[in-house]
Amino acid sequence: MSQRTAPRWWCARTLANARGLLGLPEITESENPTRIVTPEVDSSIAWKPTLHWKNQSFQKAGNILFQERGTNASLLVMDGWRTVVELDLSGKELARHKLELDEQTAVSCLRTAVGTNSAQGDLAFAAFNVQGEKVFLFNRDWKLLASLPPGNFQHDGIRDVQLITDREGKVDVLVAFANGGGCYSINYEKRTMTRVSKSRIDSLSVAGQTVFACNAGRISPLTEFDSGQEADDNLIFQRMFGLEIPSKDFPFFGTTIADRENNWQFAQVDESGKPGWRQPIGSQLFENEIEPVSGLEMTKGGGSVVVIAIADAGNRVTLISADGKFLGQFNAPSALSGIRLVEHSGSLHLLLSTKEGVFDYRLSAGNVPAIPASHARDR
Repeated sequence: MSQRTAPRWWCARTLANARGLLGLPEITESENPTRIVTPEVDSSIAWKPTLHWKNQSFQKAGNILFQERGTNASLLVMDGWRTVVELDLSGKELARHKLELDEQTAVSCLRTAVGTNSAQGDLAFAAFNVQGEKVFLFNRDWKLLASLPPGNFQHDGIRDVQLITDREGKVDVLVAFANGGGCYSINYEKRTMTRVSKSRIDSLSVAGQTVFACNAGRISPLTEFDSGQEADDNLIFQRMFGLEIPSKDFPFFGTTIADRENNWQFAQVDESGKPGWRQPIGSQLFENEIEPVSGLEMTKGGGSVVVIAIADAGNRVTLISADGKFLGQFNAPSALSGIRLVEHSGSLHLLLSTKEGVFDYRLSAGNVPAIPASHARDR
């Protein structure tokens, strides 16, 4: 399968060396394959994972997408390269969707954005593979609507895709292409392609109506990317993450970073694209196309806090707050292939795809259940 190409200087350090990365606590291996081991941290902020359910009916569980339709919510989990499994929030299989793709086509990443405009109502999902040739668009019933870009469009591979729903409910498909391919906004309804950046972009992130982008040494809002700051030769900006926060005027944006000594960090990004605080994390040199970052705003102790979960290639998950505090670190039960934080029954849950299936862990902090802010506002 296609892989991201790692700079040579990334590979000088083995994954085993990442255990002691910048002072992160050493973690012992678990003898129980369904139990996550926590490092020693302050009990007042320690996040405690408790196994809630597991589903081991998967052949090859992958990336996880959370979707809401009115009052209903479910999980969409890749199973292999051409199948999407829908689970309810108790882990029960609701449906299994075999995608209308040929046997030589593989997809590993899912996106969703359902517009309110009736003309756009059919477009519900996009599926693609990093360095693949096409983005595949599906309706709510997983019927194939279109594949993008058109056959006469030459490029060196797709780096990232995002779906953007504007205030009128219309959906545009943002596609970043490798090397000099730039980034295009594709209007599904009009079948038009508009170039929005001529630069190479490796990762896109959307929160509300704001889009951030990054490549090896540059990060900025997409609208300013071609005229943004000069590239930083000492840092690699790898994966963008964005989260719209109702309690804040501006969304939270962050990125995973590696430096020339192969130290990995997660950094908050300000409105101009400048990295702020940094928190050490494990290596992001994955063997598959895992999307390693997920986040959620929730209430704790009468206030609001954003929790960000970051998977690493050592099969661990690090939890960080939006102000850069280290909240905990856990071992996964086996090799990680997907991660997602979700709200369920008024609590915060960490969902992990592994080679053994999908596991749901209910999180609590300092013996107080984590209640997502959206749930608290509704009470």
